[in-house]
Amino acid sequence: MSVTPSKSIGMGIVQEVMDKFWSQTEFAKKFTPFYRTMISAFWVNTTLDIYKAWLDAGKAFPLEDIITTAQTLIVSGLNRFDRSAPPSALQPPS
Repeated sequence: MSVTPSKSIGMGIVQEVMDKFWSQTEFAKKFTPFYRTMISAFWVNTTLDIYKAWLDAGKAFPLEDIITTAQTLIVSGLNRFDRSAPPSALQPPS
């Protein structure tokens, strides 16, 4: 049986966390469902790629430094996107 990544158990847990985030923040409410999915993919994949790079480097740096760096990179990217998102990314005014 083949399982697509978006339906795997790991992605199910990630999706639950992201759904909770998206339902509780003002940041999230301004974007369309497609852009929320795209932002979630960026967030999750970036986090996992950074963690994998740390493991591949033999955990040569303190995990706390990696976490701080990942947070800075991701939050900076999301803040920049928030300021310059295309009109198609935004929910219509209610």
